[in-house]
Amino acid sequence: MQRTADIAVQPVPTDHPSARCDPLVTGRERLYNRYTSTHSGYGSQAAANLAFQRDVLPHLPADQAALVLDVGCGQGAMVSELVRAGYRNARGVDISPEQVAAAHRAGVLNVQHGDLETALEGMDAELDVLIAVDLLEHLDRDSVLNTLGLISRALRPGGTLLARTPNGVSPFAGNFQFGDLTHETCFTPRSIRQALRVTGFVNIDVRPCEPFVHGAASRARWLLWRILSILYKAALGVETGSPRGHVVTQNMLVVASTPVPVNRPRFDAEPSRQGGGSRSKSAFWTATSHVDQAGEPTRSGYPEDC
Repeated sequence: MQRTADIAVQPVPTDHPSARCDPLVTGRERLYNRYTSTHSGYGSQAAANLAFQRDVLPHLPADQAALVLDVGCGQGAMVSELVRAGYRNARGVDISPEQVAAAHRAGVLNVQHGDLETALEGMDAELDVLIAVDLLEHLDRDSVLNTLGLISRALRPGGTLLARTPNGVSPFAGNFQFGDLTHETCFTPRSIRQALRVTGFVNIDVRPCEPFVHGAASRARWLLWRILSILYKAALGVETGSPRGHVVTQNMLVVASTPVPVNRPRFDAEPSRQGGGSRSKSAFWTATSHVDQAGEPTRSGYPEDC
């Protein structure tokens, strides 16, 4: 992936070279430079809150001084939710200048423009939690393994990786996987476990990402989905001879952790680091030392359903 400097970002004008066939600008750069205006649009903070409450908050450490990094954070919706929940050391990074500009306009200042390698460079057993929502599918196969290796190194022993990615087992896998020209790789629960094991992760849990329930209509949709999912799982069970453990939602949630050395407790059993603690921080953490105090809802690129 191309490295980008930590710069002040502005919305990309329509006459920017990324909007034309400039031979000096790669296709991926053109797509990411105008990612918000040509693809993701502006989502709902309420939808981001639903995802945070269900998929992220239960896996966060009790210590709110924990270092949490959201890579591929988009417009900073999850970073905003983290700060509102009291995690003052939450930061985000995204490769799209339009996405970062949208985050800054919404008051989410703990978001930096850059790529994964730059953000994780120099981090060694530093992070408590790394969030990668809708990120891994943007990487090719070699980059996936390299990135997971960097993440594993950046996390402390017992640190947590939370990822969401399209599920290749779903009968509608192509809806998300091929709905974005920047997507490169599609995983199944089995292949994502393989990638995580190869890069040193343990305690790997792959979960369905079902429709959110936030009202009568969404509950009816959820009930219908539950009925249909039983049929999909039954079909898989008949073919494979294994009737249990199938994940058939379009997206899947992946939770994994880094190994804890023998006789060393997990980070959530260590003394509280209130006040930030004495642990050294990488240059990235120092460069994104703003605190998001925004009280207004932050627009995001999250879909209405997981």
